[in-house]
Amino acid sequence: MFTSSAKVEQFVRLVTRHQRGLYMYVCALVPTEDAEDILQETYVVLWKKFGEFDPDRDFFAWARGIARFEVLKYRQRLGREVKGLDPEVIEALGAESEQKQKFLEARQAALNDCLKKLRQKDRRLIQQRYAPGVRAKQLADKLGRSVNSLNTSLHRIRRTLWECVNRTVPTQAAGGET
Repeated sequence: MFTSSAKVEQFVRLVTRHQRGLYMYVCALVPTEDAEDILQETYVVLWKKFGEFDPDRDFFAWARGIARFEVLKYRQRLGREVKGLDPEVIEALGAESEQKQKFLEARQAALNDCLKKLRQKDRRLIQQRYAPGVRAKQLADKLGRSVNSLNTSLHRIRRTLWECVNRTVPTQAAGGET
């Protein structure tokens, strides 16, 4: 079967981006020791059906639907041996997982927007502090500030971001508390 490298690259990017979410979804529905096998079967089906995927749709929702089907097939194969959830519960968990994923994606988008709204020096400070491998002491020394002063500024910026995100996407949307 001949496939374009662009199609393969698109598939790999999408699967890689959503790999953790799919794994967590499957683990919520079956014993963890079986999740890897089900996930591998899911990836096979995703690849086989990738030509049918509409790029204007939500890939994660599409992949989660296939994963849910693979979980149900797994349960049917095991029959009475399986210890776990009824298919109705799997469906309910699947729907809840989808809602939570959309909520988290909305909060992530809001955070990105809120970061853009920060003053440039605050945004730069957040970016510097959360760069991989950077410690507060290291950054404070680089900026000629005390760690306490740096932490106070970071706390203020994080609070501003938290408030901005909560105004944009309230936590009640996921059944949480504000």
